[in-house]
Amino acid sequence: MFRKTKDKEYEDFDPTIISWNREDRGKNTNIMYIYPQLGEDFDKIKYFAVKAYERALFYDKGELIGILEGGVYELDKKAKTKGTEIVWIDISINEINWGIPLSNGIPSKNGIIVGLHGNLKFRVNDVKTFYNDVVAGKKIWSLKDVKDWTINLLRSVLRDVFKKYEAKQILLEDRERIFGMVNSKLVEDFMNYGLELESINVLGIQVPEGMESLYEDDKQKSVLSKEKEIMELEKVVQTKKRELEAAKKSYEREQKVLDAQSKLEEIKYISEAEKLSGFSSAEVLEKQKTAEVAGDVAKIRAGSKNQDEIKEEKFLSIDLKIKELNEKLNQLDDLLASGKMSEDVYKIRVKRVEKQIESLENKKLNI
Repeated sequence: MFRKTKDKEYEDFDPTIISWNREDRGKNTNIMYIYPQLGEDFDKIKYFAVKAYERALFYDKGELIGILEGGVYELDKKAKTKGTEIVWIDISINEINWGIPLSNGIPSKNGIIVGLHGNLKFRVNDVKTFYNDVVAGKKIWSLKDVKDWTINLLRSVLRDVFKKYEAKQILLEDRERIFGMVNSKLVEDFMNYGLELESINVLGIQVPEGMESLYEDDKQKSVLSKEKEIMELEKVVQTKKRELEAAKKSYEREQKVLDAQSKLEEIKYISEAEKLSGFSSAEVLEKQKTAEVAGDVAKIRAGSKNQDEIKEEKFLSIDLKIKELNEKLNQLDDLLASGKMSEDVYKIRVKRVEKQIESLENKKLNI
């Protein structure tokens, strides 16, 4: 009946090649073409062309012989008879605007009529199904025909979905979820008819006069609720910031205490080393020589031991006070973080306690 040829290249208005020479006529632009039309035949036709964004259905006496992709095809002689028919269908993406007026709108569960409008993009992805089940005849369809067919399908889907929800839910509470359901159902239905729904947008919704005002309070409440939620979140964030700041300060104070203790241990170590060095010096030996009895030496050592104990007790006492003051600082941090104390009062009290700690640290160094 036909064969694809590489010897012939397609050229516009070649009398030996039939093809679909389309015209842009807006909503009346055709999305398909059929040859032959009334008064046409294949007598002088040797080739037919299919463009890359088209598919062609080749029929012989009503029987589908093949679905052809882009290319130039040569007709056999036996195909140039009555009963041969070629149907071109556009498979590129097309866009249509749609609308369902309020006067003939979709009823919600509580009986409120809803009108709406928008646009959608589609393309034919199964030309055989589309031609047999949607076009279903010899008529050449335009975008307007697709629009009319789509609105009927859309009405059916919207009725099935809207009847389960009240107008308030459709307009406000569950709007995104509801139209998500509509979109999913349309995608499925389009596919059943050989069409692919690329996208659908609802650009506007209409309700009877006076109904919108009934939902203004709900809209306002929704806005206020969101604002309140944001404020609560901001409070939580601020509290967390204060807690982190308090934890940071507590860590820094603990680090200072550890550093001070480390320095103290270092000083004590040096002091002990100096004592040991002193006991071996000539001065101590001279004292030992001048001691008349062994008891005098014991007294010297006992006196030295008592001094160490007194020094250690002083250190422990100061450390205990510093620990208590650090706990007090932690308590102040908690009061600030919980909002029970203002930042100004907090700064004054913290400064006072930190001065006390600094004074005690200096006192330790001078023992």
